[in-house]
Amino acid sequence: MLMHLHRGRIRTELPSAAAKGKTATGVWKTAASKEYAPALCRSLVTALIEAFGRTEIASEVPEPSEDFLHRCRSMEDTDFGTEIGADFAIS
Repeated sequence: MLMHLHRGRIRTELPSAAAKGKTATGVWKTAASKEYAPALCRSLVTALIEAFGRTEIASEVPEPSEDFLHRCRSMEDTDFGTEIGADFAIS
């Protein structure tokens, strides 16, 4: 997995600025830090796919039910909006 994390890096150095307090517009500086970076997500998924690909599937495990599959499909989000979510900290 470490290999995938390094391969997915988009920066050579990590940010060093402290994200505390509010910006000039009153938005919490920590808001952007709460979002998962796409490169991190891709690296994690790539590592999981590789790990699952090396794992044998037990023959006695039943296929998932249609109800379960339907529930999983309904959780897929394709509309991510354009703004970072609200920060509910008490100001």
